[in-house]
Amino acid sequence: NIRSRRLALIRALVKAETKFDGRTKTNTVHNLLFPRGGDSTGHDEVKHDDSSMWEDYVEFLESSILADNASPQSTIGYVDLMFGFGKALLRYPSSDGQQQQRQQLIQRILSFYMVNAFYDSRKVTTSNKKKSKKNKASTGDTSADEVFVKAAKRAKSAAKKNDGGLIHYSVRAALSSRFFSILSDVVTVSVWASSNKKDDVALMEKSKETK
Repeated sequence: NIRSRRLALIRALVKAETKFDGRTKTNTVHNLLFPRGGDSTGHDEVKHDDSSMWEDYVEFLESSILADNASPQSTIGYVDLMFGFGKALLRYPSSDGQQQQRQQLIQRILSFYMVNAFYDSRKVTTSNKKKSKKNKASTGDTSADEVFVKAAKRAKSAAKKNDGGLIHYSVRAALSSRFFSILSDVVTVSVWASSNKKDDVALMEKSKETK
């Protein structure tokens, strides 16, 4: 289908040059990911179908970063691609029904950055025992925790494949800086959205009073 072809083209372009858009001074990769603009200027809302392509794209970037790459600089290129995608995703207009999908992708990116920047993935230990709903409530276990654990497991698996080696220091440094930058954007967007919601409620209350 068309989404698969778009993703295949994106992968081919960034494998050839992770900074393809910058080198060519175009928005080719960006527009393939966000075909309706991907900014906050009032473009039409993205279709639900694109969410599955975005998940596959993030999966591709994660695999590229965790691969045993001889060139840290090339790996950092993939870190930056994930960072740019996350920032664009935060700005991309979406309906209420799509907000959750977007939040899950942002959480996945943040968890991936955090695990691989700040933790020794070789020492990750997780329990395979499933918790009941009651235990989840009492321990505060959430979907965000599950996303984090999944990222940790994947990092540990990659470390084993790479002869137990950690990600190169320069790559971990890049992951760390991008983590804090995108986290700052997430907080800003959340505060802005909360403020707008409060203003909308205040306007509704004021409208009721004047009737």
